[in-house]
Amino acid sequence: GRAVGVGGIAACGLVPRLNVRS
Repeated sequence: GRAVGVGGIAACGLVPRLNVRS
């Protein structure tokens, strides 16, 4: 999954911490 924003908000999937895009 993917994450957007600060801290890694889960937008699509599983682990926000690994999929972080700040």
